[in-house]
Amino acid sequence: MRALSELPKAASEPADGLVITRRTLLLGAGSMLLAGCASRQVRLDAVDTVAADQEASALALRGFRMRGRVALSDGEQGGNGRLTWEQSADRLDVRFSAPLSQRTWRLERDRLGARMIDDQGQVSHAGDLQELLDRAWGIGVPVDALSYWLRGSRQPGSGRVSLDQQARLQQLQQSDWTVDYLRWQEAADGLPTLPTKVYASSGKRWVRVVVQRWQGLDD
Repeated sequence: MRALSELPKAASEPADGLVITRRTLLLGAGSMLLAGCASRQVRLDAVDTVAADQEASALALRGFRMRGRVALSDGEQGGNGRLTWEQSADRLDVRFSAPLSQRTWRLERDRLGARMIDDQGQVSHAGDLQELLDRAWGIGVPVDALSYWLRGSRQPGSGRVSLDQQARLQQLQQSDWTVDYLRWQEAADGLPTLPTKVYASSGKRWVRVVVQRWQGLDD
């Protein structure tokens, strides 16, 4: 029997070859991982680009009137009613009426400040509209953010988005709220593509808006 040292070199080479093969596999796996990360980043960038284009189209509608129905809850108590949201560059007029309680509120904000008028004609003033909306609704939905969410856009700043199969906004997450877009209307009559069913929630709090009509207004 020949000594191990006398075996042909070819018999001793697979070990080195195996090391090279493993190294190649590791390098290949690393490349695939980097490619996967790059693909994911490209996909996320594409989502943001599509969402930004859609948001820009919606936000071009600076003056509008939205009419529909709203339901809301703080997790224990809630209500529903008719909602009219009218907004222009320097004015916001929100009207809410609850048929069951026969209560109505009108919230206004303009250059003179913010005020709420109830069904008794009593007027309340505040430094900002948020305080007045909290009195009327009691669920802490951010009014400035809501004016963007209703049109299908994030409030300028940070926020995560996802798109549906038609490349429309499906969900956004912002200010501790999650906003789901359940229905849209196609662009028509000078209006962009706009949501017609919006559900916003934060913990046990939620507000649902079903839009019956969108109307553009001159700024």
